[in-house]
Amino acid sequence: MTIPLPLHRDHRRTFADNLYVYAVVSRRSKGVSVGLNLNPDKVCNFDCVYCQVDRTTSGTVRDVDVSRLRAELETMLELVQSRRLFETDRFRATPSHLRRLNDIAFSGDGEPTTCFEFPEAVRLAAQVRRERGLADVKLVLITNATQPRRGLGETGCRHRRVLPSDRTHGNPVPPRAR
Repeated sequence: MTIPLPLHRDHRRTFADNLYVYAVVSRRSKGVSVGLNLNPDKVCNFDCVYCQVDRTTSGTVRDVDVSRLRAELETMLELVQSRRLFETDRFRATPSHLRRLNDIAFSGDGEPTTCFEFPEAVRLAAQVRRERGLADVKLVLITNATQPRRGLGETGCRHRRVLPSDRTHGNPVPPRAR
């Protein structure tokens, strides 16, 4: 028998048949965080002892299909905004005070800034957020801060407050190249 994780601890980076976009309920952010996994291949430039990504199994795809990323993001945002996300088994028990969209986060199975398509993905997320009238929803980059400037200039980001994760236990490995 599998005992389900409490909702706020269930941070699976999967949703339905999506390759890139998932949702988690975060007590820290007091709402739903829509994650963009730009590393479904599980490539990261660190090997942190506390990382929860299972690197003993291979990832699904190497390159990010930006048109599919956009379609998945639009669908996920529609599910959250229409509240249909909370009709699914996984999110049905979400307390009412956490049923709000807090952010769109670049996170996932590796360091997002190592993804070749990172600049394009940031522009895409900003555009979709604007088109859906979600100006108050933050775009968040969860990073180990080893390459915070890589690609950020190309994204048009004006606010570059980078909050690195603790990287004191990581062993650097080379970033992936296209």
